[in-house]
Amino acid sequence: MTAFSGFFLFLGSGYVQKTVSAQQAITPSTGKVGLVGIAIKQEENTGRLIVETVFPNSPAAAAGVSEGDIIVAINNVPTQRMTPEEAGSLLRGHPNTPVTLAMERAGTQQAYKISPNRELVSGEVALFGVSIRQEEGTGSLIVETVFPNSPAAGVGVSRGDIIEAINGQSTKGMSPERAGELLRGQPDTEVALRLRQPTSRRVLEVETRRAILNLNE
Repeated sequence: MTAFSGFFLFLGSGYVQKTVSAQQAITPSTGKVGLVGIAIKQEENTGRLIVETVFPNSPAAAAGVSEGDIIVAINNVPTQRMTPEEAGSLLRGHPNTPVTLAMERAGTQQAYKISPNRELVSGEVALFGVSIRQEEGTGSLIVETVFPNSPAAGVGVSRGDIIEAINGQSTKGMSPERAGELLRGQPDTEVALRLRQPTSRRVLEVETRRAILNLNE
């Protein structure tokens, strides 16, 4: 990090770069979760929260949000020094409830404010089912969350596993944003990962198929 996401999910301070992608925008829930339909990332140098993706037919798309726009505040809470996971918790909520976003248009410094209602957002993006973070010192991509009933859970991926390769491509020097792009894809398409367990250092080679994860089951 969507079923999308505030794609908006997950993860915390101290990372070189934090990206919340579609892969990261899913929150397991026994009830229905409303979303605004964006993926966000955090700029490394400024810490600003940037809209990475606006999903078609989402509340954000209908409100005119564009990729590259800067999220200044969520529900009147400034996003300065806010982590993507904190933003995600504010963006998610019950369906048909409003969320207020203060935004700045990319490249223009033009401010605008929107108050879309959260909706059950669906789409044709299939996911692997993990959220990831990047370690500050090593740059390693670490599995932060494995979502229940996801393809990742089905092949035994665990929290803390180190992602060394995706579809044969080494993750050395790879950003979480790029990893998210490789993990997403069309439904029922194959994705292969090489992971290393942090304690045993055992290497795992896993292959599975991407799936659309349903928040409402």
